[in-house]
Amino acid sequence: MAWSSRRVVPEATAVRPWYGVHADVDTWLLSADYSPKPNVTWTSTLQLSGADNFNDYANTGMPYGAAFQRADVTTGVTWALTNNTSVGAKYALFTYNPNENVESGDYTAHVIWFDLSLKF
Repeated sequence: MAWSSRRVVPEATAVRPWYGVHADVDTWLLSADYSPKPNVTWTSTLQLSGADNFNDYANTGMPYGAAFQRADVTTGVTWALTNNTSVGAKYALFTYNPNENVESGDYTAHVIWFDLSLKF
């Protein structure tokens, strides 16, 4: 199992397109793999991101910044039938919820994949 957290700081970059604008997006990533049998693998990932630093520079007419909450969850299973053949299925849930004062377009999406892998 791995854990990682990173805060993006524009001051650490060499190029800054807009002075005083900070994205400051916090992202948490978590993943886990589990093999109950040698030929079966279960995988799962979670990603949470968020930003709350929108600043409407109304006197310049230029709204900059980011304000949103995002969550992505993925889980799946792969079954190796032989050394050269495997089948799998994966499910994912993606959500995005922006600050209504910044942007529109919130969504929730469900995705299902089916995989067949043949090595030759």
